[in-house]
Amino acid sequence: MRTAKIILLLTLAAPGIHAQAPPLTSWDNPPLVDVTLTLKGRPGRSYTQIEKTARGDMKVTLESTDETNTTKGTILFISGRWMVAQGLELDPGYEIDTMDAAALEAQIVQRLLASAIPAGPASINGRQSVSKEETKLSIELATASATGGFAPPWKVTGSVEKTAPSRVTYALDFTFRGETGVEQTMHLEGYVANPPSPLELPDTVSLAGWNVYPVGPQLRPKGAVKFSTLGDLRNAK
Repeated sequence: MRTAKIILLLTLAAPGIHAQAPPLTSWDNPPLVDVTLTLKGRPGRSYTQIEKTARGDMKVTLESTDETNTTKGTILFISGRWMVAQGLELDPGYEIDTMDAAALEAQIVQRLLASAIPAGPASINGRQSVSKEETKLSIELATASATGGFAPPWKVTGSVEKTAPSRVTYALDFTFRGETGVEQTMHLEGYVANPPSPLELPDTVSLAGWNVYPVGPQLRPKGAVKFSTLGDLRNAK
């Protein structure tokens, strides 16, 4: 299992009208996580948005910049078995690493919010400060094919704001020690939400212009395969 590179790894949503989304009640599995990540003293930024459908599929929007380049792309994660990518140059045999890194970045936000505000989103009224210092517990991150984490001591400061019952924005400074023991500060900002217009990825979505890769707990994508629509993909054996 290869540990994904978290730090600076760098619309198919069907339109609809909904009166109001249900309140956001937990940090554990929010339908949408939006995060922009930078490291203090280093150039570049990483933007990730992960949005989930009611059936458990995901759309991941990515943008990363460094001193010279900007990379943008989208990944769809379908039925837990397929990764569909557009606009990204993925390393052959390691395509899943990009998806893993996005998931781990979102988990950083979720773990920090859960640690600093254990009572959950419902406990937030308006805008409030965040401050938590941890000397004993690690932050553990994991997907089916990657792991990561931060050992103590670490601390998080910043602010959160409930802008709607279904949406919390945040701006956090996360200070930790890297692999060399040098203190580093990561700035994370964005929002966690239950969107009023839930993401839909219907079977009719065309896969023209997309690359499709098989994924499994013990299987890395090993080159693109061809399907015409998401329905074909979901029905594949």
